[in-house]
Amino acid sequence: MATTILAPLACAAWLAARSPTYTATSQLLIKPLPATDRTFLGVEFIQDSGDPTRTAQTAASIVDSPEAAAFAARRLHSDWTPARMRSATSVTPEGQSNIIDIEATAARAEDAARVANAYAAAVLTARAQLLRPQIRAAIERTKARLRTLDPGSPAAADLIDNLNQLESVKDGRDPTLVRLGSAAVPASANGPSDSLLLVLAALAGLTLGATAAILLELLDPRLRDEEEAVDLYPLPVLARIPPHRPRALPRRTGPMQAAVLPEGFRTLHVQLTQNAAAGQAIMITSASAGDGKTTTALNLARTIAAAGQRVVILDLDMRRGGIATALGLAPAPGLLTTLDSPGRLETVLQLLPDTPLIRVAATGAETPDPVRVEQLFSQLPQILDEAKTAGAFVIVDTAPLGEVSDALRVAGHVDDIVILVRPGHTRRAQFAVMRDLLDRAGYAPTGLVVIGSSAKLPSSSYYYGVSGRGADEQASRTRRIGIAGR
Repeated sequence: MATTILAPLACAAWLAARSPTYTATSQLLIKPLPATDRTFLGVEFIQDSGDPTRTAQTAASIVDSPEAAAFAARRLHSDWTPARMRSATSVTPEGQSNIIDIEATAARAEDAARVANAYAAAVLTARAQLLRPQIRAAIERTKARLRTLDPGSPAAADLIDNLNQLESVKDGRDPTLVRLGSAAVPASANGPSDSLLLVLAALAGLTLGATAAILLELLDPRLRDEEEAVDLYPLPVLARIPPHRPRALPRRTGPMQAAVLPEGFRTLHVQLTQNAAAGQAIMITSASAGDGKTTTALNLARTIAAAGQRVVILDLDMRRGGIATALGLAPAPGLLTTLDSPGRLETVLQLLPDTPLIRVAATGAETPDPVRVEQLFSQLPQILDEAKTAGAFVIVDTAPLGEVSDALRVAGHVDDIVILVRPGHTRRAQFAVMRDLLDRAGYAPTGLVVIGSSAKLPSSSYYYGVSGRGADEQASRTRRIGIAGR
């Protein structure tokens, strides 16, 4: 769209800035003498070479001469010079004919015609200046020979005829070059019309933009949409979550958006827990960092808590844990401290002030030691058992499996594996790596959650927070201002 719009604008700017040029054409007719003609011997008239193309090229080289340019410049006066005249004119044979075109280009139509006519006239003037002494010399030679012959002889009669022909051109007129009228003033500038150029610019911009879009699509390393993700990893889509601010539910949004967002998590909650007993463990992972794991874990926990059930969140993203930061919790001992005191997970669980049913075990402020992290994963079954005792549901936030393999250490100890995919962000190659790792380990994920679904907001009054007669109007207004798509 950008190139389709910008190309005509750039063309319009160029058209406004450019100076139009006009071209006028004056023509000369070539009438070459037969190659056997001896009348004008010694005079540089154009003779037939037997090849029309070669004859025309010879004539064109005679017409395109410095002498003609100098005569034309003097004829025009003003600031015209021989060099400028030669740059403004071109001499070319017209196809296979015996016509020579003299084309002149200028910024004004009248000037173009004036230059073409001046050059054509200057060609004949330059030819006359060159031929006049040659013709006079030929006349003198003919007269001298005639004086040596008997006046009544056939040879004398032939010389008299030659003399008469020489006398007819003694002013230097070249009978082999004839001017065909005057150059007409051109009616329009050179090149296509402005409107055609604008149309062509728009087409060129559309072609360029479409080509660029296709290349970007082909070369984009990210998943384009939900369909591509399902094609790469055929799993059921458990929920589609509309775009929302990271780390928390949106604060400034319309009623329809605020209703649809938690509705997606309610849908996920129902599918994961409807047949589950207390103590279910749900692992949240993704292929790439920034896909929305932590946000989804928090919002799913809030949704479960809103149904009156207890939830424990374990932040097992030991490399870049973000639960404590997202919730604004004060620094506290993390999961690694439980290694020193087995069975004391309760000591690192923190209550959320606004949601007492949710407790969080963060990674802690200490820098993770790889050896201690391995010990933590080896004790994961006991930690999960403690978490299940503390809460009916356990949500485990892990590192992105497409980048590091930590989540594989967790996948064998949970009841459900939920994979986050964020079209336009999730890397295709990392998504494939995650799929292959899970397949080789023999773990079957429960399904996908699509973050940032491009589906339009539905028009419905069945969502909590949107009711009454204005529901459809509110949904329409929400779509118009673009909340759902941005």
